[in-house]
Amino acid sequence: MKILFVSPLLYHSACGNGGGILCFEFLKRLAREYTVALVAFYEEGEDTSAARAELARLKIPLTAVERRFPRHAQRIATLGELGALFPREAAAYRTNGMSAALRQVVEEFSPDVVVLQFPVMAHYVTQLAGTMTVMDVQDVFSVSRFRAYRAARGRLDRMKRLWTWLAWQHYEAHFYPRFDHVLAISPQDEAAVSIICPETSVSTSAVAFEVSPSRQAAEYDDLHDIVMAGNFGHPPNLDGLTFFVDHVVPLILREVPDVSIRIAGRGLPESVATGAPPAVRFEGFVPDIRAFFSGARVAVTPVRFGGGVKIKTVEAMSCGAPVVATPVGAEGIGATDGHDILIEADAADFASSVIKLLRDSRLASEIGENGRRLIAQNFSWERKINDFRDVLSALGCPQLSGR
Repeated sequence: MKILFVSPLLYHSACGNGGGILCFEFLKRLAREYTVALVAFYEEGEDTSAARAELARLKIPLTAVERRFPRHAQRIATLGELGALFPREAAAYRTNGMSAALRQVVEEFSPDVVVLQFPVMAHYVTQLAGTMTVMDVQDVFSVSRFRAYRAARGRLDRMKRLWTWLAWQHYEAHFYPRFDHVLAISPQDEAAVSIICPETSVSTSAVAFEVSPSRQAAEYDDLHDIVMAGNFGHPPNLDGLTFFVDHVVPLILREVPDVSIRIAGRGLPESVATGAPPAVRFEGFVPDIRAFFSGARVAVTPVRFGGGVKIKTVEAMSCGAPVVATPVGAEGIGATDGHDILIEADAADFASSVIKLLRDSRLASEIGENGRRLIAQNFSWERKINDFRDVLSALGCPQLSGR
């Protein structure tokens, strides 16, 4: 069976985007059984060599399309969001180059099913009449942009975010019903799609991770750092980092002044780094994120808006790191507060839970191990692949058994 994936970014193991790395691992596993191809955008000036090399080793054909979004196009996209309720973010990925590449690949590759990934790519379904299509949402933007609107401060910012939310709700309600099936990343997102598009066939396709071996309780005595990771070009992650550094870190340092706080991830604005206390170290892209989490006493996910599942929460838990998260940061995982994870919304309470884990090795060990077991039980690759097979089978895809 032939499966074509269409993506807004190039996938490889070091792409620096949590969703992108998850999608890369998904393609890698599917390519063992099926014939898989990828059509993807890359940014102007982006080095594509790593992605091309990894995909070539996996025998996944790649068609890469350069994405440009010049200022005049940005102005037109802004007007389109206001007038036609077509989201500016989606307009940034609507290009003639991608349309032409998609038509050519579909004609030459003849896929049995096309999987469009991330909401900004959903509009390309209009070019795929007569082809079976699946939308892999990753993040229901009607949910995340509504939360961004609720978190906005100031009348002008609230109005802008309100209109962005309305545009995304219109967009998703318009395009998702055109797919044969929609995959949501969490039960909450599945419910949201069902509300927005009641007639749409939708199911949950959860994130998946390999799980590290169990840590010994004594190992936590030798771990002292607080860590956070994310792509800070993604607004929810940047907002969460700013909230953490400005409002939570000072409370932690008041009680534990010698703690080290390590932040990993691309897209960090210089203004955030220069205004942070000396205890906060910004490490940029980390090649081995699992080693980063495995060396942590506490991992934090302080995001206040966004949808889907926060991948870094699941990844930290899969490494045995005890996690403190906001309610949004813990969403979609099925974790029990106080058993698998500590969940706090308020800055003072968030700081208090981090301090508890820093001071109590036994508590850190219990939360870390319980979280690791939860991920092993509910977020395995075997389960994700089997769920995808079930979807394809229900759609009547041919030659489901493999190549």
